[in-house]
Amino acid sequence: MVSQQLLEELKEIIKAEYGQDLEMEKVSQIGNGLVGYFDLLAKMQYENNQNKEN
Repeated sequence: MVSQQLLEELKEIIKAEYGQDLEMEKVSQIGNGLVGYFDLLAKMQYENNQNKEN
């Protein structure tokens, strides 16, 4: 779960970079999706490093 403060920052970034003023529900979906994506990448990197050590 992403904090309200970070969601507000993400909303500002989306508005500044893409000209889209999104509802907080949509911003929350995007933010949580990004967190999930990077969590998956971190897990994959960890597993890759573990396999290289073995």
